[in-house]
Amino acid sequence: MCEQQFEPKRSVMDSKGNMRSKDRSALTPVIVTITLSLLCLTGCSIVAEKIVLNHPKVKKLFETPLPDRTLSGKAWTNSIGDGTNRILVLHLTGSNYFSLGYNQGRLLAREIEAASEDAFAGAEKQIPRKAAEKLSAGGKRRIVHHVLGEAWKKMRPFVSAEELEEMEGLAAGLRDAGIVGIDLATIHHLNAIPDFSQMGCSGVIAYGDATHGDVWQMRGEKVILAVAQAKRQGGREFTHGHDL
Repeated sequence: MCEQQFEPKRSVMDSKGNMRSKDRSALTPVIVTITLSLLCLTGCSIVAEKIVLNHPKVKKLFETPLPDRTLSGKAWTNSIGDGTNRILVLHLTGSNYFSLGYNQGRLLAREIEAASEDAFAGAEKQIPRKAAEKLSAGGKRRIVHHVLGEAWKKMRPFVSAEELEEMEGLAAGLRDAGIVGIDLATIHHLNAIPDFSQMGCSGVIAYGDATHGDVWQMRGEKVILAVAQAKRQGGREFTHGHDL
């Protein structure tokens, strides 16, 4: 006769329902292994990301360069074409964008003043006719500045540090040239007009052999062409062109 013996498994719990200390010790390595595995699957990735993102070379990629307001370079003008086809060409050099703006404002202060007035007068025409009839000249201008000021607040987070520096330089150059009606806020408002009003224009860019290595950019609605070259300290050389 074949006998079968049955030996009940010893419970790992004591009479009070707690795990016996001997069995708890046996399970410790298993628990540690599982815990470490989970940390490696989750925590290690987070730690690695922090190490990479805090590396000096990586952090430098996202740092905004400190403003450089050291005046440098020079500005001069010449013209191309004759009669109604005459275009004034502004040449700018400098070690930073502040200098580009300053040299531009100092040299072409009167032209910029006239262009600014034309721009704001055009913006005033967008006020509804019935409302405009009841407003004074000063009231129209205040409304335009208020609307463009609100538009600039929305644009400001997306404007590059270089462009902000150039605007500051432009305001300083205009001030030193004796223009008192165009401060930095006014320049901000002027730069909000194209995006706020969805203005558009035609343009052309020429470079390489066509310009002997320079970059020329022109937009169709103005008669002043600016060609600027500068090099930020520790950075790459850049060429910047725009209309006035």
